[in-house]
Amino acid sequence: MPTYEQPLTLDPSTGEYSAQLDMAYVEDRDAEVAEYAAKFGVGFELVNESGSGGGWPIYKFTGTAEALLTMLAEYHDDPDLKRQWYAAQNQG
Repeated sequence: MPTYEQPLTLDPSTGEYSAQLDMAYVEDRDAEVAEYAAKFGVGFELVNESGSGGGWPIYKFTGTAEALLTMLAEYHDDPDLKRQWYAAQNQG
């Protein structure tokens, strides 16, 4: 699973990025997760009904690196996350 430091996974067969998040404190899961994904223009699917981090459901979000990083920056309340990720990509 991706970490906070390396939040995205690239699927070389599709060229699509993904990130997995636990969606804590959502009451109407399907509607709230769909609305959250739509806000950033990314797709989603349920990966695990009861994740290891407190039993919250784990979702896999897919889309462009830019869209996912924007989503993750908000999720982690870290506006510097995108700059850090792009800087790490350019070091390699």
